[in-house]
Amino acid sequence: MSAPGGTIESERRLRSLRHRGGGRRKAKAWWLNHNTMDLAGALIALAAFRLPEAVLEQAGPFASAASAVIAIMAALGTFGCGMIYQSSAPVIRRARGRFGRQIQRAWIWVISIVLLGAMVSLGGVAVASLNPTLAWALTLGALGVASLATWRVVAYIQFVLTAEAIKPGE
Repeated sequence: MSAPGGTIESERRLRSLRHRGGGRRKAKAWWLNHNTMDLAGALIALAAFRLPEAVLEQAGPFASAASAVIAIMAALGTFGCGMIYQSSAPVIRRARGRFGRQIQRAWIWVISIVLLGAMVSLGGVAVASLNPTLAWALTLGALGVASLATWRVVAYIQFVLTAEAIKPGE
């Protein structure tokens, strides 16, 4: 007997993949369900207050480069979003139907926070000549938050690729 949109065997395989990893898997699931935990990445900004003077002088170029890296993270976010919504895997279709609002909120969060991080990093370029420590703090905080949001995207991409690898009826 097959489940709607897939076979029982493909469901079992996906369940077995989900349950590997024990506590690490539970922590990852908890983190994926709490979007605002990405803001913890801003704690790296505290490192700016411990940087030597020679490093502080490079605040402008670093903020500029960081905003470019964050823009690449935003591109990865939109790519991951497209993967979820264009996937034809039965498991992903059911997930979209069952958790549509949560998935929508997660993608709005990721794309918004990464774009905000790029703008904050560009603000670091403007502030660099006035206060290099503040510029470093802004840039490092933006990089930390955008990095955690991008890890969320990577987790979703991994889920889609795993689901796509399971062939119904095998």
